[in-house]
Amino acid sequence: MQDIKRRLLETCKDEQQKAIDNLKKVVDDAQKSANEYGAPKDRYDSYRTQLLRKRDRFAQQLQKANEQLDTLHMIDPEKKFVSCKLEA
Repeated sequence: MQDIKRRLLETCKDEQQKAIDNLKKVVDDAQKSANEYGAPKDRYDSYRTQLLRKRDRFAQQLQKANEQLDTLHMIDPEKKFVSCKLEA
């Protein structure tokens, strides 16, 4: 049973790391697009602002994904839990 827990935990960590790597790429791409676009052309040009908002949304997702990976790292697959039945 412990082997299954360990493999499952490692699979979860691997998948979470893939999500983090993907989000890092998306954040970097959004920042690059905003930089390449340059400053707003006039005060009604909101395209760069939209790109930066997109970057910020993905950055928030990246932060949450990192927090979830940290939580996965705290799990000890060797720890056994005993269920208790409460009698009414």
